Amino acid sequence: MRSGLLAILTAAALQGSASLRLQHAVQTVQTNLPPKLKGRICRHGGDRHTGGGARPPLRLRGGGGASATSASAAELARARLMLLVANAGFGSYSVLLRAVAAVPGAEPLGTLFITFVRYSFLCLFATATRSLRAVQARRRLADGGSASLAAPAPGASLAALELGTYSVSCALLSVWGTCRVTAAMSEIFASTDHVFCPLVSLLLGVGGFGRRTWGACLLAFGAAALTAAVDYARGGGGEGGGGSLPGAVALVASAWVDSVYRVRTTVHLRTHAAEALNLARMCWMGALSAGLFAADVAAGGASAATLRRIGHVRPAQWALMGGGVFVSGFLSASLQFEAMRTISAAKSQPFAALQPLFAGLFGVALLREEVSLGTAVGGLLMIGAALVACGDEEAEEAAASDAAASAEAEEDPELAEAHAASALPPLVAPLDAIEGEMLDEVVHPPEPRPDPRARRLRPTGAVAAVLAVRAMREVARVSRRKAA
Repeated sequence: MRSGLLAILTAAALQGSASLRLQHAVQTVQTNLPPKLKGRICRHGGDRHTGGGARPPLRLRGGGGASATSASAAELARARLMLLVANAGFGSYSVLLRAVAAVPGAEPLGTLFITFVRYSFLCLFATATRSLRAVQARRRLADGGSASLAAPAPGASLAALELGTYSVSCALLSVWGTCRVTAAMSEIFASTDHVFCPLVSLLLGVGGFGRRTWGACLLAFGAAALTAAVDYARGGGGEGGGGSLPGAVALVASAWVDSVYRVRTTVHLRTHAAEALNLARMCWMGALSAGLFAADVAAGGASAATLRRIGHVRPAQWALMGGGVFVSGFLSASLQFEAMRTISAAKSQPFAALQPLFAGLFGVALLREEVSLGTAVGGLLMIGAALVACGDEEAEEAAASDAAASAEAEEDPELAEAHAASALPPLVAPLDAIEGEMLDEVVHPPEPRPDPRARRLRPTGAVAAVLAVRAMREVARVSRRKAA
């Protein structure tokens, strides 16, 4: 009993010592890597669907697998819920814009004025959030913790300016077109950005897509054309149908600009933090819209007339503009950026396809708008197009990512070595095998194997033993005779 207990304690001690030695060796190797090579290994060796982060820490045998799996499942469910809420907020965008003009006794507002007011609120929200993050970081630093404020990466301001320019351009086209069509129809045309994305990606050289995505592009254009034709024919081009043709064209153009914005956002998120980039983009949007508004006022445009009658703007209009940009521009965008850290772009498309559904529900509930035949048919086709577009296997995205990494590796020898190292099997399995063999040798020591030469010596030894026994018997017999 004591020997068995001693063997168990010895095995446990040796296992812990071996684990510590192995972990120390791995950490030493990772620490001694050059910084440039280490960053590239983390970028190319991470999960392809989570933005290329570092691999999870090495874990030896002894538990933790189940908890890791449940945590990843919980994060995935949380990201899906965030995407659902975010796209519901995006669906309220067109409804609240039309509600601004539908306020009883409302003052007619120009497109630049609405954009300026909305993005001024958005810039205020972003500035307040950045200030709150700075205060929290200082408190953690004062309490002895580590501050979460990191120096912005080079080019972060230019990246935010680029994305802010796309957002403002898209908003100007979207506001102008949304005020001329129904809410549900505006969401249908705006949803074409989900099928424009593959085309823009190819034009910008970001990645390739399969046949289903190209089929979804044709289906989306067919849905947009059918919606415009049916509603234009039923309403005679007036307000009785879904809206005007110029408004539909403006919305499709805004969808194209939004596609460029999404693709470029994906590129910038490889090197910049999501929250910092998003908040900086919001601040640039406020600055750009203010510049456009000031230029229009100086030129004596529609914004100048709106500014002269700013006292007649109803409080409900201010509340709708501020609340609308808070829901769709701040909350929904922040949730989308956070969710995209866990769910890939292809898997998020079905959630984005639900925006027309939410827009139709909000339009019926808030504005009492009727869903026309063309809007209903076009909405169903658009949802089908988005679902078909996301049906491509993500293996194609993986192949495109690997091809891009290989192209970069050809230019840099260190990157080639890092890319080759990331393609090797993970180190966890060999470490587990080594540790398991060490433990088995302690708990179950191997039986001694006989020397193959002993097999040849067995007959000789047996004969020698027989002869020795016979000699001893003969000596005993001779001794008895002499004694007699």
